[in-house]
Amino acid sequence: MTLDEAVALHRRGALREAAVAYVAFLRTRPDHPDALRLLAMALLGLGHAAEALATLDRIGGRHPLVAANRGQVLAALSRWDEAAEDLSRAVRSDPGLTDAWDELARVEAARGRGPEAARAAGRALATAPDRGRAVAF
Repeated sequence: MTLDEAVALHRRGALREAAVAYVAFLRTRPDHPDALRLLAMALLGLGHAAEALATLDRIGGRHPLVAANRGQVLAALSRWDEAAEDLSRAVRSDPGLTDAWDELARVEAARGRGPEAARAAGRALATAPDRGRAVAF
């Protein structure tokens, strides 16, 4: 299975099949960062947040997308402080990561930090005004 085929399954919402395809691809290229990151997100979507975190932690370095995805997984595990740290690192490195700003707003709200949540929500909206989605906190 190619990585493109796995991504196509993922985009169609066939997360279980995509995860199997990513694992098959990773047998040939075990350290492929995109495949690992995408596998982690499929695992998260399947409700396997701890496995998703372990998968992300196999990726060397801290690319902004990896940090953003790691923050999302940590939030799913209710590890709010760690999630905020990774999401903040992601948006410092790449301020255009709308989803990371959006997730940071939710995390800050969960931490009881209303002003920080509002600031992050505002940045999410500023980076993608066409989304028109507001974060309730």
